[in-house]
Amino acid sequence: MTSASRRALKAVALAVIGWFIWRALRAQWDAFGAVQVPTRFHVGWLAVSCLAIGCTYLVQMASWRGVLRAWGQPLRPVGMARIWFLTNLGRYVPGKVWSVAGMVVLAQREGVRAWAAAGGAVAVQALGLATAAAVAALCLPGGTALGALALAAAVSAGGLAVLASPTLIAWFAARVPRVGDLRALPPGALATSVALTGLGWVGYGVAFEALCRGLVEGPTVGVVRATGAFALAYVAGLLVLVAPAGLVVRETMLVGLLAPVMGGAPALLVSVASRLQLTLAEVAAGLLGLALPGPPATAAPAPSPRTPA
Repeated sequence: MTSASRRALKAVALAVIGWFIWRALRAQWDAFGAVQVPTRFHVGWLAVSCLAIGCTYLVQMASWRGVLRAWGQPLRPVGMARIWFLTNLGRYVPGKVWSVAGMVVLAQREGVRAWAAAGGAVAVQALGLATAAAVAALCLPGGTALGALALAAAVSAGGLAVLASPTLIAWFAARVPRVGDLRALPPGALATSVALTGLGWVGYGVAFEALCRGLVEGPTVGVVRATGAFALAYVAGLLVLVAPAGLVVRETMLVGLLAPVMGGAPALLVSVASRLQLTLAEVAAGLLGLALPGPPATAAPAPSPRTPA
């Protein structure tokens, strides 16, 4: 493929993603304006909320980068940020696979080997689901959506167990030549990534609670419940495959979890506002990702962690 063809394909892809994001933003803004609740705009709390989201991005990126480094696949900090910011935009395209596929492709262009790029992308999703289920179970009242939590936790824990098991990894790699170099994650690296991903959910909970304080009068839900509700809503949005970025599903779940404390209308307002805020944050991050320099022309795959027998 020529450079002109690649540029044309990139322009088309950006246009498609931009159209889906614009459609989502328009719907979210209309929904926010339609909620009839007295609203205040406390700039300080709103700034805290945005700062917490930015810190959460850094923690999530560190978790992913740690997985790759454990496999002997270093990634430039600038390249890490560029990939993370750009692939987040793929969540708004129906299909649930575009973010993962984009992460694999862009990581390979940064010199990460194909097996590690694919394994890292899968590990990010498994870590997110497993820790979200655990955080929701710890932070929410007993009996809240136990079925969804149990399913997500079982699937994710199974995936993490495979990534940590040398025997299972060796069995899988022997049957799939393209990932023949895949190896188990060291326990320390896996534990660190689990801790960082869990910390990311706390960051989102802080951001959500600060958003509540910045927008509505009256009681808020507190950081603990906000963290659990946000994590459980993420699980629900991810498991419903037909909803791009969990649209509508996440908001419905949040309203159900928050209404007993805040009231129905305020809960709806902050749920819609949170979606709008996250979309704007991801768009801003995506624009930054486009501005960051791409991989060096001489970028080559990192050496395999295994040596031939």
